[in-house]
Amino acid sequence: MKKLIKTKTAIFILSFFVSFIAQSQKVALFNTGFKTPIIYTDSVTVQQVANGLFPVSTNDFDTLYANLDFINKILKKRQRSKMKSFELHAGATLITVERVPFSNGDRYIIQASTHIDEVNSNLTLADIEHSNKRSSQRIEKIMAYMKTNKELFKIPSPIHPKIYNVIIITE
Repeated sequence: MKKLIKTKTAIFILSFFVSFIAQSQKVALFNTGFKTPIIYTDSVTVQQVANGLFPVSTNDFDTLYANLDFINKILKKRQRSKMKSFELHAGATLITVERVPFSNGDRYIIQASTHIDEVNSNLTLADIEHSNKRSSQRIEKIMAYMKTNKELFKIPSPIHPKIYNVIIITE
C-alpha cells in the first residue's frame, strides 16, 4: 500500500513538473488600435483576429521590438534607399518592407503578418498615403504599447536585425 502511494505521489510530482516544462506557447494579442491592454492566451482563434487583435508570440517580443526600432530609424531619415524591398523576421511574425520612390524621398509600404495556430493575421504598419513622419509615429506608438507589458518584456539591447530577401535597385 505504501509503495502504491509513493508511486502515485511520484507520478503526480512528475506530471506537475512536466506541465511547467511543456507549457504551450504564450501568445500576446495586440489590439490594432493600441488602446486596450495586451491580452495573453495559449492559442489564437479566427474570431480574435476578426475582432481586431493581432497575435505575437511572447518569445518574439524582443526581436519584434528591435525590428520596429530599425524600421523607425529608416523612416526618420529622408533618403533614397538602395533596397527595393526586404523582410524582417521575428519568429512567427514577418515584416515586409517595400520602397516606393517619391520626389522628396522614399516612402514605404510596411506590413506585419503572423501565422500562429493555423491562423493568419495581417497588420499595416505604414502605407504611401501617410508621410514617413506619420508612419514613424505609428511605429513609436506600437513600441510604447509593447512597453506597457511589464511582466514579459524588457527593452532589448540595441541590435541590428537580420534582413532577408533583399532586392537591390540597380539604376
